[in-house]
Amino acid sequence: MVSLALENAGTSDFHDIGSETKQKSAEDEAQNHRRLAGQYEDLLREVREKDGFGSFLRPKKLAELLPAASNGPVVVVNVAEWRCDALVLCVSGKILHVPLPNFSYKKAEALRLKILSLEAQLNRDGDRAAYRAGKDSNFTSVLAHLWSYVVQPILSGIEEALYESTDTLLPHITWCATGALTFLPLHAAGIYGFDDPTKNVNISDFAVSSYTTTLTAMLGSSSQFKRDPTVVRSVLIVSQPATPEHRGLPGTVKEAEVIQRYASPAHTCHLTHEMATVEAVSGEMSKYDIIHLACHGIQDMEKPLDSAFALYDGRLELNRLMRLSLENKELAFLSACQTATGDEKLPEEAVHLAAGMLAVGYPSVIATMWSIGDKDGPLVADKVYPNLLRCRDDSESQTTKLTPAYALHEAVKHLREEVGEMNFVRWVPFVHFGV
Repeated sequence: MVSLALENAGTSDFHDIGSETKQKSAEDEAQNHRRLAGQYEDLLREVREKDGFGSFLRPKKLAELLPAASNGPVVVVNVAEWRCDALVLCVSGKILHVPLPNFSYKKAEALRLKILSLEAQLNRDGDRAAYRAGKDSNFTSVLAHLWSYVVQPILSGIEEALYESTDTLLPHITWCATGALTFLPLHAAGIYGFDDPTKNVNISDFAVSSYTTTLTAMLGSSSQFKRDPTVVRSVLIVSQPATPEHRGLPGTVKEAEVIQRYASPAHTCHLTHEMATVEAVSGEMSKYDIIHLACHGIQDMEKPLDSAFALYDGRLELNRLMRLSLENKELAFLSACQTATGDEKLPEEAVHLAAGMLAVGYPSVIATMWSIGDKDGPLVADKVYPNLLRCRDDSESQTTKLTPAYALHEAVKHLREEVGEMNFVRWVPFVHFGV
């Protein structure tokens, strides 16, 4: 209440009163402002004197941010009108600065507009428009520019730090993009299309990529993420093959079947058709470690918090999800349209359904940057879940269980081989957020 009163202090309108009264009213308001400021500082001091609250409402210190890089370097890429740079938080605790002299705010904006233009051609059915977009030379150009001017210079600048966190697997890197870069597929940056394969190169040859909206989001995710290999993961599957007033998604039937093949029947719940209501889904989410949403996703650019998943009886909106309090969750797999699309008006905030699921309590989120092909969801799920759930009986599977980031990396690698590397629209949209 004090904070709100202090925020509103000094906003009174004195236009319609006399000069003497106006002066007295202004003096009274100034005194009130000083009183509220003093009261606010006293309350802060009182809170900070309590155990564990010494940093209350203070910027986090470096020591508090270090756990964000426990799984590999976190790269914050800043795009400003005067220059572009990357700051890298390393596993060792070092912060590396990598200048990007050949990149610029204008280049980022131009690449963003190209991607938005390509996205406008796409839909989930993979029709001719999607086919043309997938083969478009603009896609090749965008990914090449991202590689040459952003990703490759960063990888070169952090080569030693990149391998601090792993000896056997590919290293893991987390991208924290700003500005126009929040719309761009850094995880797919590379040189593609040469007949000579030695001339082709991309980031997945060197690292597994994830994204985060902020460093503090990584802190919460790291503390919640389960790593006990003996725990049987419970899975809530929500599929909507025929949502009222929406285009049919017949592939979600197979997608649900694929997941059920790998998940424990005793620890799985499948809500579909009329069972997948807003009330039912939001009520079941707290009971399961993993939620898989195979349905239409709706990104509202004007009101990001109204972005939603389309269920049988209506929209499960982000603002409703944000009111949920979920603990000890593991993964949200958003096999839907536009679940990782940033808000065009607020690119710095990275407001989208994937970020919302992170905020709700899921430390790891698999999402899509644009509408995916209806056949591609089952293909990716068929490679993610066996690696994620470690459901096979052979002893080798005990050592190959992967985290969501690595499981998705392997799944997309398989999808890329199936549909062709140049069919970017099919494999590029799949992204991982969190840990």
